Amino acid sequence: MARIDHSCIRRKSGNGTSSIHSIVPATYRSFVIGSEKYFQIDTYGNPTREVPTQPSQKIQFDKKTAEKIIKLLREEFGL
Repeated sequence: MARIDHSCIRRKSGNGTSSIHSIVPATYRSFVIGSEKYFQIDTYGNPTREVPTQPSQKIQFDKKTAEKIIKLLREEFGL
């Protein structure tokens, strides 16, 4: 599991080789702990995995990080 914080998001420099990954199932949810709300995305990997219903990656972020991600997506995709 990983929690992304707005202060740790950086653009990766260089022209390294990129590839398109396989499409996998994903779910999302939000929850509140204390006074802070979080958003979580779970990905499930390839359906041929040993336990396909178990998440392979969980990514969490809070409101401030969501705002930064939205800003970056708008800039990158011209939204």
